[in-house]
Amino acid sequence: MPMKTTKPKKDNRTERLYIRISEIEKKKIQNKASKCNMNISDYIRFTILSNVSTQDSNTNLPEMIVALQNSYNIIEEYCGKYPRLEKELEKLWENLS
Repeated sequence: MPMKTTKPKKDNRTERLYIRISEIEKKKIQNKASKCNMNISDYIRFTILSNVSTQDSNTNLPEMIVALQNSYNIIEEYCGKYPRLEKELEKLWENLS
């Protein structure tokens, strides 16, 4: 059974990234972050940095499933359980066995 990931430590964040978005886009981001009990910066970092790259030729299926499981564990920690997603992950693990 996969291990649960721990919450990453905050590193020394010294860099800033400036982007322009519309008022509607900002409201959508705020709403999604709020639903996950996250501030906007954490939400954006999480959604961008936790994605599994399917273009990496060195990534194999077991590694991708582990990455998905780790991402789910983080989602569960911030947003609560998603039974449907949990069942799909269990099916993937069973297929690997």
